[in-house]
Amino acid sequence: MIHLESGACPSRVDIIDLNEWAAQCYQWQHYLDDDYREDMLDRVDIREEYGIVYPFFCPTCETQFSFLSGLFQHLGSRACDGRVDDFAMSKLIQWFRVGA
Repeated sequence: MIHLESGACPSRVDIIDLNEWAAQCYQWQHYLDDDYREDMLDRVDIREEYGIVYPFFCPTCETQFSFLSGLFQHLGSRACDGRVDDFAMSKLIQWFRVGA
């Protein structure tokens, strides 16, 4: 995910794509601050628009993250009781796999 967020992937998938897809997933309210959802759906570069922002949050402990990759790293680290395979996050992963 960090690789995709960097914009360096030959697939041309970047942070704008990931943010849009995360906002499209029907489980978005479990990990995405609704203040940023419309901008993400409109493919706005929220960091360019607002500066440092924390649009993502852990569905378990509500820790906030600037990047989707940070949320996934948090869930994979066991920093809280949340897990990547919990319901909302597993639905997001499934959404990414089917091609958002």
